[in-house]
Amino acid sequence: MTQRPANGADRVALASTLVLYASERLQASSVPGAVVLAANGQVIAGTTAVRSDGQTVVVTPAAPLPAGALIEVFVTAGALDLEGNPLQVSH
Repeated sequence: MTQRPANGADRVALASTLVLYASERLQASSVPGAVVLAANGQVIAGTTAVRSDGQTVVVTPAAPLPAGALIEVFVTAGALDLEGNPLQVSH
């Protein structure tokens, strides 16, 4: 997976969404429960949706991100491709 903003980005707008790009189509229903958003190690609320292309995942925080925080997005093995295989995540 790749992402936007890029890994290590700074000066990112606090109201930003995070976009992940998978190399293959995903089972959309498997993704929301498999994505965890965290700020400084604390899970924060938000929504996750897969776009119609099946490869673009949009993570939208429920509130603006905290200023100066380390933001991390974790994708667990619960994210499945169309064959039911766990997504192989390298980041």
